[in-house]
Amino acid sequence: MWLIIAIGGYFLNALAAIIDKILLKKSVPNPGVYAFFISLLGILAFILAPWGLTLVSPRIMILSLITGALFVTALILFFTALQKNEASRVVPFIGGLQPAGIFLLSFLFLGERLSEFQIIAFVLLIFGGILISRERAEKNLESKSWFWYALISGLLFAGFYTLTKYIFTQVGFIDGLLWPRLGSFAVALLLLFGKKMREDLFNIRRTAAPASYGAFLFGQTAGAFSFVLINYAISLASVTLVNALQGTQYAFVFILALILSFTLPKLLKEKLTSRIIVQKIIALILIIAGIVFLNI
Repeated sequence: MWLIIAIGGYFLNALAAIIDKILLKKSVPNPGVYAFFISLLGILAFILAPWGLTLVSPRIMILSLITGALFVTALILFFTALQKNEASRVVPFIGGLQPAGIFLLSFLFLGERLSEFQIIAFVLLIFGGILISRERAEKNLESKSWFWYALISGLLFAGFYTLTKYIFTQVGFIDGLLWPRLGSFAVALLLLFGKKMREDLFNIRRTAAPASYGAFLFGQTAGAFSFVLINYAISLASVTLVNALQGTQYAFVFILALILSFTLPKLLKEKLTSRIIVQKIIALILIIAGIVFLNI
């Protein structure tokens, strides 16, 4: 059951990622502004409060706030790295670092142990995810600072998911899902202390096309449902394996980008060469094989 839930979550995340990519390029150039709106919308998750939100211990509350803060900080750094370098470098780098970090942290602090078949599935899914998102890097890169943004982002995401799993082992799903949103919201409010951030935020109406508002809301709705499904899968199974399944997200992103490149090329254009096609097919085979091993 957790496998289907996780894959469904990554499909919705892929849909949100495609919209993010379009909006970051065309309508919302400041990563902080984008992360601010995502955090602001995240607080709406409290509509789920009647279905199980309770007061938790001070220790869990502090951990929840830290967890939420880690998420937003990692998100800002990820978006910044995407702006400073091409996605073909940033995404595979974080895609490989994040699950490796989660594997180590969950082994050390959560006591998670994988079976032989699960380890094989983990390796296949990671390599498949890196391969499907990897493209030949362009020359004349804007800045080498993307590496540090991506490195810290990947480590913070690993910490976020590991802490999320720990919180789920201590409290119910609704508590573990909602209380960290307060930490995310707090970081979002702190962003308003930056002068440039305030200027970009209040100028968003002038710089963003009206159509982008609907696209943003649609993308974030998909992202919100994705977040709930992936977190629910984490509450049911190994955080290491659930995170390793993000290779399926890259596969969905490729397929969706391919469809858009043929139907709406002005919005998004996917490069297609024989080398890229072969690479993506091999990656898809690795990802499918990894999913098969998870069911053995």
